[in-house]
Amino acid sequence: TDAPTDAPTDAPTDAPTDAPTDAPTDAPTEAGTVIYLNAKAINTGSERYAVYVWNTSNDGKWFNMTAKETNLYQVTIKDNYANIIFCRMNGSSTDNNWNNVWNQTQDLNLTSGKNLFTATGWSGSKFNGNWSTK
Repeated sequence: TDAPTDAPTDAPTDAPTDAPTDAPTDAPTEAGTVIYLNAKAINTGSERYAVYVWNTSNDGKWFNMTAKETNLYQVTIKDNYANIIFCRMNGSSTDNNWNNVWNQTQDLNLTSGKNLFTATGWSGSKFNGNWSTK
C-alpha cells in the first residue's frame, strides 16, 4: 500500500470566528457553612479573628474570618465539622497557631440551624457569648 504524499490543503470551514463577548454575571460562590461572629463587645481594633474547627483530636483546621461589616466577621467552613473555637488573634501576625491567640472561646459545638456567635465579654482568657440564628 502506498502512503499519501500530499497533506490536505483545505482548512476547516466551521471554526468559530469571534471570541465570546458575554462576561459571567454572577461571581462564583464558595460552598460550605457560613458562620458569623459579632465581636462588638470585645473589639479593640488591633486584632483579627480566626476559627479552629475539628471532629476528632487529629483533624483540626484553621480558617481566617473576614470582616463582613463593622464588628461582624464571617467564615465559610467547607467541610462538616462538629466543633469550633473562635480566636481573637494577634493582629500583627497572619499565622494561625495557638501562639498567636490572644483570647478564645470555650470548645463549642456547631449546632445545626445556628450560625451567629455573639461575644458578650471576658472570663479570664476566654470570651463568653451565645449562639443564635442569624
